[in-house]
Amino acid sequence: MNMLPKKNEQCIICKNFHEFEFPKHLFAEFLARNVIVFAGSGVSTEKKSLLPFTLYEDIAERLGYNQCSDSFPNLMEEFCKKPNGRIELLEIIRQRFNNIKSFPELYRQSTSFHHELSTIPQIETFVTTNWDTFFEDETGAIPFVTPEDVAFWN
Repeated sequence: MNMLPKKNEQCIICKNFHEFEFPKHLFAEFLARNVIVFAGSGVSTEKKSLLPFTLYEDIAERLGYNQCSDSFPNLMEEFCKKPNGRIELLEIIRQRFNNIKSFPELYRQSTSFHHELSTIPQIETFVTTNWDTFFEDETGAIPFVTPEDVAFWN
């Protein structure tokens, strides 16, 4: 039985509903609490449906690039080469997060994935490359940021 709502390709939310079959071996591991969620960057603030431009596009524009094919790390490194570039980049990122947090609907959309995960008690560990604190805010996760922090993980 299909439990998903009818997919509407015109709807910015509904078009992301995808049917899938949960593999039995993974489901067993899930029930045993042996599943770790790895969520790469982009799961929150870099959704095209959230803001009109991504951080990558913003930084490329600030560097004066009309078309950019550099990798994300290379583009950020290029920006950091500017005088005070690293400080400016961190401020741009902080402003981006603050902007999202200041609008309840943007925050809700940005944290929808995190919120859903917070309702699943079998998932106890998240690994993410995100800089935002949305996993911590929505799931109560304890952040481990540096290698020294991992000493506190069981």
